[in-house]
Amino acid sequence: MAASSFTKWVPTSAGLLARSESELLTRFVRAPLSQARVPITVPGSGEEGFIHTVVAGDAAAGTAGEAKGPPLVLAHGFGSGLAFFYNNIDALVETFGKVILFDWLGMGSSSRPRSVRRWPLSRLYPWTADQSKRFFLDSLEQWRERMALDRFALMGHSLGGFLAGEYALEQPARVSRLLLASPVGVPNLPADVLAVPRSERRQAPWQLKLVDCAWASNLTPQQLVRMAGPRGPRLVSAVVRRRFAGTLTAEEDIHAVGDYLYHITAQKASGEYAMNALLSPNILARQHGGSFVHARQPLADRLHQLEMPTTLIFGDRDWMYHESVSKAARAAEERGSKYPIRLTVVPNAGHHLYLDNSDDFHKIVRHAARP
Repeated sequence: MAASSFTKWVPTSAGLLARSESELLTRFVRAPLSQARVPITVPGSGEEGFIHTVVAGDAAAGTAGEAKGPPLVLAHGFGSGLAFFYNNIDALVETFGKVILFDWLGMGSSSRPRSVRRWPLSRLYPWTADQSKRFFLDSLEQWRERMALDRFALMGHSLGGFLAGEYALEQPARVSRLLLASPVGVPNLPADVLAVPRSERRQAPWQLKLVDCAWASNLTPQQLVRMAGPRGPRLVSAVVRRRFAGTLTAEEDIHAVGDYLYHITAQKASGEYAMNALLSPNILARQHGGSFVHARQPLADRLHQLEMPTTLIFGDRDWMYHESVSKAARAAEERGSKYPIRLTVVPNAGHHLYLDNSDDFHKIVRHAARP
């Protein structure tokens, strides 16, 4: 689809996304902010790209900001963007002094490489889990070098938590402490799910079978919003209104969040296609004490290799939180992890725990950040 045809059917653009992000951050954040496009080379293709970056805190205002130790780097999750931390930035600046937020390559306001801008409904989609990780982790390491970050605390949410864990395993000298907020991909697939016969899988509810089929075809939620065309903004706004009914009450706030979410969702597809290669749906797993989504290469058997203080944070109503996560954390300590793997739960919170109960989330982060 030509660019002009795309923008006529899907009412978004890079300019509208930039404006919606600025309006959302201006509405909620009081800390000084600066932003940049940090140039990188797209792993695997050699294409030129950039990582959209926002710096909050003392350094953004031009002062030292060194007293509170290493800065915090914040990594958003799948289908999200850096401005979704709008209600956390000020509190995290209070704790860390300097907070650096970025959009993953192919997501948010970062560049959307042409090399992965196709809808891979068939075997034409070539990525493996390793190739997908390299797409994100190698571009993150290039970004770190360009930002001249020697050492930092790293926090990731959801898919960003999984990738943050992978980065910390690869680059332990760079990460002073690791905070994983409702990370996907921690536990192994339960053994009893692996043993479920094909006949039982065929008896799964049709809704789960439909999700499984869509996942296998790499049909992403973002594609559904694009297909909605001019109705997309209203659909996304309705989702925001329903999901964050307890935290967003002012109509202007709902509009600001919905507008930003629509534009990061409706931009041309790119990094979202890595979901299929990194994660796998398991339609019967929840019935057998596990998560609906598992990483193809889970973190569970490698948590004990982390060489920095690590905290796992989940909401008490979090669909990512279940006993298999607790077992993985305990198993890491039994295997002789260098540091304890702490697991904490935010009350009255779901998967977006940092927005559902920001106050308690910030208390947990402050405690985890203590030397």
